[in-house]
Amino acid sequence: MKKPASEPKSKAQNLSFNVLNIRLHSNSRTGPNAYFEIFEKIADSRTVVQVSIDRFIILRTKFVTEISGQKIIYGKIAGFTKISETNWLNINNLEVESVVIPADHFPNIRETDYIFIPAAHRIAIVKSPQFGLYNAIKFLNESLLKVIGSDEQIDVIIEQSSDIFKEIMEAPIIRSLDIEISYSNADIKHGEYYKWLDDELREAEVGNIKLSIRPDQNNEIKIDNSQLIKGALSVAQSNGSVSATIITPERKRKKIITKFHPEIFRRKIDHPDEKNPSIFAMIMERFRNKSHEGN
Repeated sequence: MKKPASEPKSKAQNLSFNVLNIRLHSNSRTGPNAYFEIFEKIADSRTVVQVSIDRFIILRTKFVTEISGQKIIYGKIAGFTKISETNWLNINNLEVESVVIPADHFPNIRETDYIFIPAAHRIAIVKSPQFGLYNAIKFLNESLLKVIGSDEQIDVIIEQSSDIFKEIMEAPIIRSLDIEISYSNADIKHGEYYKWLDDELREAEVGNIKLSIRPDQNNEIKIDNSQLIKGALSVAQSNGSVSATIITPERKRKKIITKFHPEIFRRKIDHPDEKNPSIFAMIMERFRNKSHEGN
């Protein structure tokens, strides 16, 4: 008797994804339930956001599950095209005509996976050549504004590359720094400079601060002994952005805008079912401070 053929092993997959920090500023609600509530609203309401002349974004699917006792929302974020019914060329007679398109059908769908983790108020967008990260940012910025109260504020911020901030910090010469930041949820393990400035902003109830830093007559900014600048750069990676002009070791002038350098997170999985737990574990480990799990 022949042995049954063994099932083929799943091929290992290398996941690459970006992470967006969703920051709710509210006096009436906080914590994972608040983030779950606002995100569920934009999914259940089938909110559509226009991101270009003819491209629109929607959360096409939404599923809810739990990992390690924490709810997550995951599914597909999709872009599609809206086409006008007028000015169609009939190639048979070369006449310009109108056509009838079903009102609820749209072509050219392009999509990727998303995983939203309310406990870390972060959403992972799986990298795909079919779907651009900045379309997701525009969608979230506009759709979330529709579901929060008039007395609340919300920010969507790219988790930016550690390497690009390191390049700024280690530049031989820094000519200028423009830094925009808001305070965090105190949920990331960072150093003393981060904590100092983050606490200052929170205690002063400053929702947003912009720093325009220019050198004196010596024409270069020294950051080694500046608690303010080090703190601002640390906070900005997850809760802001930086525009810097530096002189590289090759003596070339270089402009850096950190929000155009998103961090790329990578995980290797052996089976598709491992995707959500793997991304969840990385985000919780990287961005969640155990002492602030209620925030």
